[in-house]
Amino acid sequence: MSMHYRSLVSLSSLALLALGACGDDGGSGGGGAKAAASRSVSSAQNIKSAEDDASGDSALAGINALQADLQIIVQQQQLADLQARTGALTQAMALSADCVSQAGGVTTYTDCTVAPATMSGTVTVSGDTVNFDITGDIDPDAYNGPLDAAAQGGAGISITLDSVSFTESGNLTISSSAIEGTVNVNISLTLTTDFPGIGPQTSTQDTPIKADFDVDLDANGCAVGGSLTVTSGQTTATADYGPACGDVTLR
Repeated sequence: MSMHYRSLVSLSSLALLALGACGDDGGSGGGGAKAAASRSVSSAQNIKSAEDDASGDSALAGINALQADLQIIVQQQQLADLQARTGALTQAMALSADCVSQAGGVTTYTDCTVAPATMSGTVTVSGDTVNFDITGDIDPDAYNGPLDAAAQGGAGISITLDSVSFTESGNLTISSSAIEGTVNVNISLTLTTDFPGIGPQTSTQDTPIKADFDVDLDANGCAVGGSLTVTSGQTTATADYGPACGDVTLR
């Protein structure tokens, strides 16, 4: 991944971290990859709250926060500065009641807007089984300013972010004693880079991330065993939990 693409992925991650707050005290924040691994457990548990939360806020917040933390885990060097820039973005945001509906254990989101993103999809809860499938678009104009400024140090190269879209899907079993299953996310960026003497070139970059949960929980819902394995391209990171609550080892 080029330096420019790393910058773009970092910027889109910041936008999704903003979505991940939605009133959740355990939203994404600082602390690096170990803290992100710990937050991933609580974020997954929050997705199951769709069953009892008519507003749909907590479930969608959990999905977005999980997506952002998985990126931190698997892209530690690429996003090393991410944790230092998220504080102002983790503020409570409420979804419009008009964009959320519930029926038969299914929460449906239709063009829910939390600037600068618009999201649609479903979260289905049946007993301990949670399935979700969310798609969204981020307004590229929110980031073209910073991109243009960053490009000034690139020997006259200018970068325009044309579009940002993302998908978040998962099939999880979340019980009082364990979290098991798989989550897949992808960020797709289309940008135009204008090189001096060459002209504009348009390209698309996809960043897929897969997370496999096999986590043991104590009576308080804290991870005390098992692991979370996150893979993106050729990069794999595994977080081992326990034996005590709060213990996380990355490898």
